[in-house]
Amino acid sequence: MEKDQNAASGQNIQELDSQLKDLLKKAKKIGQEIEETNKSLEEEMDGLSKKVDMSINNIQQICSDLDQAEKEAGDELDKIALEQAEDLAGK
Repeated sequence: MEKDQNAASGQNIQELDSQLKDLLKKAKKIGQEIEETNKSLEEEMDGLSKKVDMSINNIQQICSDLDQAEKEAGDELDKIALEQAEDLAGK
């Protein structure tokens, strides 16, 4: 009887060991999938970050160009106003 219990106990241990090994394989596979997903997401985020940085630079350049155009337009208006004032003063 004791031999039967020991045999059954040994078999239970082997079954549990086998189940644990299967679970370990699954856990390792899931861990690897998570690492691959993280790497892929990091690459995507890096790409998006670069695009955002380029967009910000473009916006800053557009703002700078607009500021310059506004300054030039103001200077031109001042010049025209001065010329008109001189013309009126000369008449």
